[in-house]
Amino acid sequence: MSTLYIRNVPADVAELLSRAAEREGMSVNRLLVRELSAFARRTRNAEILAHGPDLDIDAESVVADIHAGRAER
Repeated sequence: MSTLYIRNVPADVAELLSRAAEREGMSVNRLLVRELSAFARRTRNAEILAHGPDLDIDAESVVADIHAGRAER
C-alpha cells in the first residue's frame, strides 16, 4: 500500500468530504480511497476502448438516441 499526502485542500472541500464520509458511516480516508480507486479504474477506459473491436458505431448517434429515449419518459 502507498501513502499519499494531499496538501492545500480548501476548507470547504475538507468539510464536504467529512460530511459525506459521516453520512456513509466511514472515515474520510476510507471514502477517499474508495473514490480514488473508482477514478483510477476509469482512467483505463480509453485504453480498453482503443483495443476493442471497431464496431463502426457513431458515438454522436448513440448519445442522440439516449437523449431521445430519455425525452420520451
